[in-house]
This record gives sequence, structure tokens and C-alpha cells, in this order.
Amino acid sequence: MITEVDRYHGVALRLIIAGSEKPIVIGKCDTYGRLNSYSLDKRIAIYLKHSTKRLAPWAFSFTVDHLKELVELRARYASVWIILICGLDGVVGISLAEFASITASRPGGVASLRVDRAPRTMYRVFGNESPLQFAKPNGVSALLSELSATFDYENAAP
Repeated sequence: MITEVDRYHGVALRLIIAGSEKPIVIGKCDTYGRLNSYSLDKRIAIYLKHSTKRLAPWAFSFTVDHLKELVELRARYASVWIILICGLDGVVGISLAEFASITASRPGGVASLRVDRAPRTMYRVFGNESPLQFAKPNGVSALLSELSATFDYENAAP
């Protein structure tokens, strides 16, 4: 049986693979016993979160362990992206810097995000401290641009 988390993660990974102009080496970053983060070409880390809610707004909570994992990913990789899978509606990518600029740990160490979208518009991302200043498109185009810009042509597979 295919689990719900596998289906949601599969959507995000497929967007990255299909959208890349170059081959990508994908690795797993399993630091806390659950596989929700991956490396791309050993340089960029992605951290996947999903919401099963059908309609906006979609809520995402980050526990102490999640936040620790993000810090560890930042120490090991040149760049970290959080990929938010919003039910069956779409996918939004935000950089770790964007995440840090709109969230803060609350009592118990929890940070949270909320993603909203009216029909036929871009996504708005709200942290528990402030909103992201600009709307985000559906997909992972900014991540793919960064991945393409940092592509290691010398060590790429033929």
C-alpha cells in the first residue's frame, strides 16, 4: 500500500526532477528517524511538509525536532528549501531565509506557517510572526533556478 506521505513527497520530488534541465543526484537526509528531507546534488537540501487539507488555508507546524533538523541541514548544505505541499492544490517552495524571516519559536519551541490562495492567484505565506512580503507561484521554479545556477558541470554524469 502506498502511504499518504509517499504520495505527497512523490509529487514534490517529481516536480523537481521533471523541472530540472540537468540530471540531479537525490540523496536522503534522515536525521530524526523520519525521511522528510533530501539533498539535491549534495549541495541543496529540501525539507518537505504536507497538508492533507483539501482547501486553503493550509497549516504547517514545525516542532522542536523539525527546527533542529532545519538547523542541521543549514550547517551541512549551501542552501535549504522548505517545500510545502498544499493538499491536492499545489506546491510552494520557500527558502530557509524566508522561513526564518517570518517565523519565531513559540512556547514549547513550535513555529508555524499558513499558506492561503484564492482561486487563480498565487500563494500567500504567513508565518507566526509576519507574512512573506510577496506572493509565491505554484511549483518550485525558484529552487530549480538555484539548482541550475549551481550545477557542477565538471562532475556531472554523462
